[in-house]
Amino acid sequence: MKSILVSGALWMLTVNLSASEDQFSSMAKDLVEKRSLVDQISTELEIKKSELKSLQSSTEAQKVDLQRLIKAEETRASKFDQDIDKLEKKLTTQEVPTDSIKPILFTSLDSLEKSISAGIPFKKSERLAEIKSLRELIKTNALIPEKGLSKVWSMLESEFRLTRENGLYRQNIEMDGKIHMADVVKIGMTKMYFRIDEKNLGEIRMEGNEYKNIFAKNKEDIANINKMFEDFQKKIRTGYFVLPKI
Repeated sequence: MKSILVSGALWMLTVNLSASEDQFSSMAKDLVEKRSLVDQISTELEIKKSELKSLQSSTEAQKVDLQRLIKAEETRASKFDQDIDKLEKKLTTQEVPTDSIKPILFTSLDSLEKSISAGIPFKKSERLAEIKSLRELIKTNALIPEKGLSKVWSMLESEFRLTRENGLYRQNIEMDGKIHMADVVKIGMTKMYFRIDEKNLGEIRMEGNEYKNIFAKNKEDIANINKMFEDFQKKIRTGYFVLPKI
């Protein structure tokens, strides 16, 4: 009888131990899974931190770049102001003969032409053609110097205004050797983006010694540029815009 009781007790102990082992094994497996999940989340968190740090660095780089471009445009605008002051002083000085105004006008037009040629290619051909036409009118006396002075002054003010304005325009853009009429967003005279269609778009920027059409390849850049054009079409001119470095 004692033998039967002992055997029963041993069997119960074996069963309990087996159950404990199963429970322990299940807990251990659950712990391993949870630990693996924690490691995965930690890895993803580090990646997100790295992406955020990279984005902050990119934003700072854009900020520095824009500040440099704005400084250059302010210098350019100051040069226009100086030209205007010179013309105004000459105009109000009674001792200046009419004939002596012509060289001043030509000098101002030459300076303006040089600035437009070297600057961002926003409607460049039209702006240069206007200077050429005005120079010819003054040269052939089809426009008297006093009237020419007013025209040059107006042109300088128009160029200065371009440095302050953001806007949506239309102009020709080259792609694959062909000319396409495209939408263009101008940010002052420092940044310029184009969009032929929702997939063929990008930035016009200085590469080497000339401005080139740089097409966006990154999906994020394409989305950001499309968003900018949509905002400008809605006449949103101020606010937060992501200016991608393509």
